[in-house]
Amino acid sequence: MTSRMISELDVIIEEESKHSDQMGNIQRKILEPLQKQGYNVGRHPKIIMLSNTLELIQKLHCGYYKSLQALASMGRRKKRHQLEKLLIRIVGIFIKYTPMYSLFARYSRLTFEAAKVLHQTSQNDYHLEMFIRAALCFGKEKKKKKNSR
Repeated sequence: MTSRMISELDVIIEEESKHSDQMGNIQRKILEPLQKQGYNVGRHPKIIMLSNTLELIQKLHCGYYKSLQALASMGRRKKRHQLEKLLIRIVGIFIKYTPMYSLFARYSRLTFEAAKVLHQTSQNDYHLEMFIRAALCFGKEKKKKKNSR
């Protein structure tokens, strides 16, 4: 049971890391440049709310991720009779970071709304349209390079 529980925790940690990287890329490659490069859409409330939500998630994620890693490491050293304490700590981490899950729901909703705003605005703004195309191509290029290895 110990090894299975730890391997499941490792899967959660890995998926959490991937998800965080993806959100960080959206923040760095799309939202921050939109705001810094003077695009009017960068000041749209939906874009600002999405950016702020991503920042909050990233801040919470850092502590969450480190806590999960520490528990996985601790679990590898624990004896079978100490599993109950480890399990209680794991549950405690999920309870402590419950607010992050509501931020994920907000992020999902805002991503759709912000994409709609970007699409509508880019129809009348050639430079914004080119920016968005370049940002989308960057993500595809990165995936192609990973898949070709």
